[in-house]
Amino acid sequence: GKKGFIVRWYIPERDVEQRLATGKFIMVLDTSDASGGDDISLLIIDVENFDTIAAGTYNNLNLIDFAEWIAYDWIIKYENITTLFERRSSAIAILDAVIRILLSVGVDPFTRLFNRVVNDSDEDPKRFKDMCLLPVYKKTEYCTTNKKTFGFATSGSGMGNRSDLYGDRLREAAKVVGYKVSDRTTIDQITGLINKGGRVDHQPGAHDDLVIAWVLAYWFCTKAKNLSHYGIDTKKLLSGLRVIKIESDVDYYEQERQHQHRLEVEEIYNQLQNEKDERVVSNLERRMRHLNSLIVLRDDETFSVEE
Repeated sequence: GKKGFIVRWYIPERDVEQRLATGKFIMVLDTSDASGGDDISLLIIDVENFDTIAAGTYNNLNLIDFAEWIAYDWIIKYENITTLFERRSSAIAILDAVIRILLSVGVDPFTRLFNRVVNDSDEDPKRFKDMCLLPVYKKTEYCTTNKKTFGFATSGSGMGNRSDLYGDRLREAAKVVGYKVSDRTTIDQITGLINKGGRVDHQPGAHDDLVIAWVLAYWFCTKAKNLSHYGIDTKKLLSGLRVIKIESDVDYYEQERQHQHRLEVEEIYNQLQNEKDERVVSNLERRMRHLNSLIVLRDDETFSVEE
């Protein structure tokens, strides 16, 4: 990107532009002050099949630079991305900067950023109608007046109930889309959660910001309302998921084992891209072929080690 921020891609580089131009995605940002403590985390998910498209964690940065990167390199560049900020910490300042940039280039923040004016249109139809009637070039004051509606505010109760996110939503997401997690850092954060004083939290010295982003992406696909305003066809939400039928603990164990085989193949593939030592390459290829022999293909799946 323009500011030098890096993401971990989970689709081939040659397919990035076409995939982002043709699909529909939710980009979730769990922010922080980025001053050496908690990370800012970014997660981009395909809303149709919940594929992880890209992920990133950031720290020790200028928040204005980061806001410009999010606005120009993601939201403006890719029209099929809807962005959801967890509204805490530095998110409010970053949102202010992003909204100002979007308005300056004629992009309506209410169609690109998750907000409660759109989400709660049934509860407050007048507010929603007033927003829709205003042309973009006249929305600066309206955005300022309604700035608190942008983002997902985690709280002790209500829509942003953290206990609900780390309770029912997390358990449901694990059952329905847990097998779709591709990012190793996200996996480590999910599996590293502990019970701390009666609440789910990360271990001392660890992080859970990508967990929050992942659960919020699932919440958006299953609980957010009026998504057509963001250009999302609700009939396609999670329509690309395969139906998982777990008959027993043995089936569950085998499913997890198969998932780990696929992850290890991807890791070996990434190592092979830069490895120059022929002996190491040979060992990695041998391990990959062994894993390939253990993988059981799903219906309509092709998994070619040769490719």
